Amino acid sequence: MKNWSTSRAGVLCWIISTAVFVFAAAGTANDKLADQFAARLHHIQQNGLAATPNTAPTVLPDNEGNAYFAAGRVKLPTSVQQLRYATTPGTVNAVARIDFDALTQNASSNNPLLSLFSGVHDVRVIADASAQSGTATVIAQSVEIDGIPVPRMALEYFVNKYLSSRFPNVGMTSHFKLPAKVDSATVGKGEVTVNQR
Repeated sequence: MKNWSTSRAGVLCWIISTAVFVFAAAGTANDKLADQFAARLHHIQQNGLAATPNTAPTVLPDNEGNAYFAAGRVKLPTSVQQLRYATTPGTVNAVARIDFDALTQNASSNNPLLSLFSGVHDVRVIADASAQSGTATVIAQSVEIDGIPVPRMALEYFVNKYLSSRFPNVGMTSHFKLPAKVDSATVGKGEVTVNQR
């Protein structure tokens, strides 16, 4: 009986130590991916400072970008609690945990359409994305809150009331000037390829 208890304790210790090792290894792998992404961003920034940037493309893999966000290396707005994304050719599929109450604080509306946008929810946005001549264009195709599609009319009203007033270049179609002499970017499967010149 004592040997059985000792054996069980030994097995339990082995399981716990294995679990700790696996989680530690996963954490190390994620840190490594985040570091690789940070190095790529640093290269883009430094290359953009050159009088004549190196025109070799820089590839930004999704798994590294997601590790970078998960590691908290980007200061997100207080209303955004998590962010992860996946790319396919020409399209970005992003999921974020959004605190709508933080996003809409100090604003009020009697419009019943806006009742959709309260509390904390998982929001999925699927958008077409491209960049050329130093400008990125993002066109929202669909938005879901907790897996439920948001009617376009409600979404447009929300964007106009709460986002466009704070961020003038954000809308259903958004245009952004690219930094660091980035001329174009191609959204591919699992990666974005950035070109500078």
